[in-house]
Amino acid sequence: MPIADLLRGVRELDEHAEQFKKAEQYAEGTRPEAFASARMRRAMAANDVSFKINLARVPVKVFASRLEVASITVPGNEPATAAIEALWERNELDVELPNAIRKACSFGDAYLAVWPGDEPGTADIWVRTPLTTVVLYAEDNPRRKVCAVFRMRHGKAVRVNLLYADRTEKWITLAGKDGGEEGDWVPYQGEDEDGGQEAWPLPHPDGVDEVPVYHLRTDRPHGRPVHMDAWGAQDLVTKLITSHAASVDYQSGPQRYALAEAAVDSDDDAGIDFGADDAQAEAADSNAEKISKLKAGPDQLWYMEGVKTVGQFDPPDPSLFTDPISLYVRLMAVTTDVPLHHFDPSGDQPSGESRRVANEGLNKAVGALKVAFASPLKRAMAQALKIMGLGEVSVDVRWVPNETPDGLEAWQTVGEKIDAGVPTRQALLEAGYTTEQVDEWLTESEDEDLMRRILALKELGAATQSLGTAVGFGVVSVDQVQRAVAALLGEEPQAVQVPAAPVIEAAPPGPEVLADAMP
Repeated sequence: MPIADLLRGVRELDEHAEQFKKAEQYAEGTRPEAFASARMRRAMAANDVSFKINLARVPVKVFASRLEVASITVPGNEPATAAIEALWERNELDVELPNAIRKACSFGDAYLAVWPGDEPGTADIWVRTPLTTVVLYAEDNPRRKVCAVFRMRHGKAVRVNLLYADRTEKWITLAGKDGGEEGDWVPYQGEDEDGGQEAWPLPHPDGVDEVPVYHLRTDRPHGRPVHMDAWGAQDLVTKLITSHAASVDYQSGPQRYALAEAAVDSDDDAGIDFGADDAQAEAADSNAEKISKLKAGPDQLWYMEGVKTVGQFDPPDPSLFTDPISLYVRLMAVTTDVPLHHFDPSGDQPSGESRRVANEGLNKAVGALKVAFASPLKRAMAQALKIMGLGEVSVDVRWVPNETPDGLEAWQTVGEKIDAGVPTRQALLEAGYTTEQVDEWLTESEDEDLMRRILALKELGAATQSLGTAVGFGVVSVDQVQRAVAALLGEEPQAVQVPAAPVIEAAPPGPEVLADAMP
């Protein structure tokens, strides 16, 4: 029943609202600091101390940067591919699509809603977050969508749209109702294009024959934020950095004290600086422990009558705060599949094969998300093309490779694979190049083995300096080098103009040599 779906959708939105709010706060760096001590919380709030370094956002950035769509096409259907380009321009998908993927990484869930545009033959695509939207699935088939639920504010009331495969039902709460019960809701009818009352339920326009909301999710039935395992470590890092920053003031202005000759009566406040902030805090919290009348703070002086001696309290060692941070950052890397060098780009950075090995777990996790996100992307684009009048089409989504060969070491690895017998095509695909790139390169050559020769030539080029030295010592001739290169490329050797070696004239013989040469 629709009202049952409405209540189920509202309940799911409410149940997960706090989790999604936390996910957003950790992704944006707005999560408030957690304090174990009520007194410390008051002190920090009074001083407006905030020195947040948001490392929990790193997994979101790293995953989203690797989930870049390279192309969306309809193979063998040029009109449909051209329509996707128009759809891309109309909906600014070069901005909106990365935004949807980033939100899916942040929340674990994000949605693409597809609907006919204002002009005939156009379609609109909107990005929605799980803060306002949820897709309900059948209990007996978790892959079949029942409907999508959109919740929004309408003045002091709450409105909910239920999008089914064939219709949209709009509901609104009665005055003073929170929407938790069936009797809190009544149908909502807006105005149609002619200014009259729209139909209820509202039939879907032509081309929309399924629930037009597509679920990007990192897991099923609902996703999990990619940075969720970093939340605990982020809280500890925030606490350490904030506490360290607060203690810096004590480095430049140490807290001092003066010892009295005789004890001062606790009821006698004469000569003692009793802070107004402490008095207010004590009055506000009747259960608070007794607060010292000696005001703590940088550059403060503790004075008691009959001073015997003075001194200062040593500020805490900074390493007590900074050393544990490294541990918690390493724990972030371990729990989120994001290598440590992404959290600390200033440290020792792996390169070449070692970097590829370090990123192996990350690349596998990203690969799994590419598979998960590709299906809803294909269906959303196919639905948009159907709305645009292109009929049923099969959409292909291609992703930018996670990594491609970078540097001599990476290319040497590709060359070694080919030398070991791995086909050139396979070696290039494993290196991270797309199928289109590899096909284009190999199609341009009548002989696929040309790629192997080119890669081998790179290694030969790296040895140019050694070959030059060998030629200089006469170990090998210029002609021999020329013929070796030509054989590598499968071409006839070309004549090479080699500069003539400089002629060094011998000094004229001396008198002794001339005398020996005489008969």
